Amino acid sequence: MANKVALRKELNLQSTACHELSHALACIHLRLPFIDVRIGRIRHRKLKGKEAAGYVQRPRYAHVKDEANFWRREIVMALAGGAGTWALFFGRDGVEQDEKQVRNIVTHHLRVPKDRVDSFLKPFRKRATKFAQLPYIQSTMEELIPALVEKGKLTAREIRASHQKHKAFEMRSRHFLKSAMTKVAV
Repeated sequence: MANKVALRKELNLQSTACHELSHALACIHLRLPFIDVRIGRIRHRKLKGKEAAGYVQRPRYAHVKDEANFWRREIVMALAGGAGTWALFFGRDGVEQDEKQVRNIVTHHLRVPKDRVDSFLKPFRKRATKFAQLPYIQSTMEELIPALVEKGKLTAREIRASHQKHKAFEMRSRHFLKSAMTKVAV
């Protein structure tokens, strides 16, 4: 029985790490700033005394030039958490997590009527899912999940370094494959 509890706790930590890392990698992809990623029992001022399983710490924004574009990027970033978890753990599409936060952004900040939210979110869900299925995003998460589970916190610098390494490797692989295919075709 103790082994089942320990296994469930480990899987829950890995799932949370995957979810939060997906948000952080989306921040990098969308050029949204963040400070670090944390998992475990966390209290934060935004949670009003409640605990969270994980959190991406972001800086406060004084003001944003293009507010509509900013909130659109925030929607994709919020949906990326669920999309990353679904893609890595289940190998399929899904963005159901963080739905309440996304709906709040759409209705409150972008002023979309409640009856049109689902149709408005459709392209954002597609974009988040497509992002989460990128091979270099998945390989970055596979590398960072154990580190985040072990440490409980990863800085933006650590996450960016891993992301750039995996993205560069994929780009070199694509270039190699393209040049090899060109030589075969000639």
